Amino acid sequence: MKIKPAKWLFLPLEIKVRELESKVLLSCCAAESGFCTIIGPNGFNLKKDLPNGVYFDKCISPNKLEFLREQKIECNNKIVCLDEEGLVHQKDHYIRERTSIQTIKLTDKLFCWGDDQCHLLQCEYNNEKDKFLSTGSPRVDVWASSDRRSVVDQADALKNKYGEYILFPSNFSAVNNANGDDFILRQYKSYGLINEKEEEQFLRDRLSYQRDIFEGFKAMIFDTCQEFKHINFVVRMHPGDNMTFWQNFAEKIPNLFCSYEGSLLAAIKGSILVIHNNCTSAIEGFYAHHPVIAYNPIEKDSRFEHNLPNRMSIQTYNIADLHEKITDLINGKIQFHRDEFIDLINNHIIHHDRELASDRIAKALHSLEIECATLCTDNYISNEKSIFSRFKRQLIKFFNIDFNLHMTRDYKRQKNPGICISEIECLISDYKTFYKRFGNISVFELGTNQFLIYPHHLVDN
Repeated sequence: MKIKPAKWLFLPLEIKVRELESKVLLSCCAAESGFCTIIGPNGFNLKKDLPNGVYFDKCISPNKLEFLREQKIECNNKIVCLDEEGLVHQKDHYIRERTSIQTIKLTDKLFCWGDDQCHLLQCEYNNEKDKFLSTGSPRVDVWASSDRRSVVDQADALKNKYGEYILFPSNFSAVNNANGDDFILRQYKSYGLINEKEEEQFLRDRLSYQRDIFEGFKAMIFDTCQEFKHINFVVRMHPGDNMTFWQNFAEKIPNLFCSYEGSLLAAIKGSILVIHNNCTSAIEGFYAHHPVIAYNPIEKDSRFEHNLPNRMSIQTYNIADLHEKITDLINGKIQFHRDEFIDLINNHIIHHDRELASDRIAKALHSLEIECATLCTDNYISNEKSIFSRFKRQLIKFFNIDFNLHMTRDYKRQKNPGICISEIECLISDYKTFYKRFGNISVFELGTNQFLIYPHHLVDN
């Protein structure tokens, strides 16, 4: 297949369950506006056999400086970013760990979840303030469409499997990591985010705080499963979790199960209610009109508390209070009043029913000076299957690690177990039905975990 001259958008995907749905939706909106989009693993375009275009990264952390320079200078791409972790954060260490003046200068546009994040960045980088735009996130577009057929079907499948269940989303991969409990400390050192003893001590204190919450959360799960033996409970494991820990933990409790199937949104929609601590699931629950409880097992430390999730939940601080709230919610004695959180959410998230964040971003991309270029997919596929590429994959598989970050292959597989074209086709079909648009959009498989989403009129027959 040959693509006529077009503008190109490159969307790297790191965590499948977090990003695939939103990036396919963004690709559809971009394609409708005239872009051709390729979704693939991080840095998939560095082979330099693709046209110049826009590289849309998930963060511009200081450790990515050389990578971003390569995208900008050697690949001649525009760089834009919407930080996947820009919504739920602690302000002080968000700036230091997720941005730098050097990476900001390399970035052409930085899209923000809402006014809170945009204002934070503009105040910190005032000389670059015109680069920051409050557009909202395609992930919120996805959360706000929880009545889509695919989400309902996944939720029904979970209910058929587990019956009526209460959901515990895990948010503890920092202290229960698939790469070992000390992985975060090693990672920060590897990324150069710890340069002084005070910075290392701050991180150790933060991890200690999260570990105390984790211990309290585990105890709560055990007690709550014992108290409500007539109800099933499901731990929704985090992509970075040591999943074996949770599986062994659940084996000891008859009405506790572990799940990593489908989307978190579907798991929320299928549940009776959600119990979390500082987890994005609270915000997804808000958009799904679902009751959410935050359980706080220890005294809060403002240095480490995130800006949003617990504040958007029914707050509980001990087991007795939690169990009372669970009982009252199930029996209808109290309601989850989401209207109380409207002002809070509007300050942090730009979302309008009349216009998708994905469309706002697509419009903003057209303001960049991008040259149109053609692509012959046959040539790209032959390059992707080169002898060097096959040898590199086999070498990494043999050693079972990522040489840069010392990540186990199992950990990388949890984050992105692979994508098949039928998954993307189903999502596009789902969006066509729900939004009543995208009728001229299709997908083509370029290679392993790499997909071209394009409008029909740009195919050169």
